[in-house]
Amino acid sequence: MTAPRSVSVSQKIVELAEAQWLGRWSGQVLFRDPVTGSSCSLPEATLTIEGVRKKLQAKRAEFDAGS
Repeated sequence: MTAPRSVSVSQKIVELAEAQWLGRWSGQVLFRDPVTGSSCSLPEATLTIEGVRKKLQAKRAEFDAGS
């Protein structure tokens, strides 16, 4: 089992993906899409810059479909 990332590393990953850091909760990293204002989360164990970007793209597609 790998050790959890530090908050600063997780926060940096989120910020490099151009999302807004909200924090960590129950193994999830929480962030906000600055375009739609949607809150998102990903498991901390699998957090990557590309994963955050994909989540943002999916949320934006959902947002656009609902408009």
